[in-house]
Amino acid sequence: MPGTRAEVEAIARLFSQMKKLLGFAATEQALEELADAGALKQFRYLHLATHGKLNP
Repeated sequence: MPGTRAEVEAIARLFSQMKKLLGFAATEQALEELADAGALKQFRYLHLATHGKLNP
């Protein structure tokens, strides 16, 4: 989605220690693998830039 990369890059400038998953690398499976490996324990914050469509 337009703007998502810019959003992530803006937030990334605020933190020295970070891991970015962008585009096709940003999958539920990738996040689960990081969690299962304990790699997420090193982070205090987790930011998910998501978008959805409402069809009322």
